Amino acid sequence: MKVFISHAYSDELLVKSVSDALESAGIEVWNATRDVSSVEKWSDEVEQALRESDAMVVVLTADALRSNWVHKEIQFALGEQSYRKRLIPVLADDAEELEKKDIPWILWRLQMINMGEYDEEEEGINQIVQTLLDNDVSNAPPSSASIT
Repeated sequence: MKVFISHAYSDELLVKSVSDALESAGIEVWNATRDVSSVEKWSDEVEQALRESDAMVVVLTADALRSNWVHKEIQFALGEQSYRKRLIPVLADDAEELEKKDIPWILWRLQMINMGEYDEEEEGINQIVQTLLDNDVSNAPPSSASIT
């Protein structure tokens, strides 16, 4: 599975921790801050990574919610069948700092991970990893149902 991490650049410390944990679990990660090779080809590389990814983690902070790129990346994931059940919104800022109306309504209908609910950041990151592993259809055992 390849995971695209959508985030604001100001959230890179958390994104690095999430990326490291996902990679330790054997999940390939694409993160623009780290993986874009050329500023001139930035949008092309983001588009290619979106198309090649199977899942998305969206790090929701005040800065991310002001980013047109984050909103475009979310829209892309919502329109792709390959991301089904693998679009994971992560509420990273204090919930009181973010107004519910600022978060796209559809994300509230998904399995949102609220980092503020965990005593340690690592616990929330582990939940992100586990959620992705639980929804990884590429590692699911073959169906025993047969078509006759």
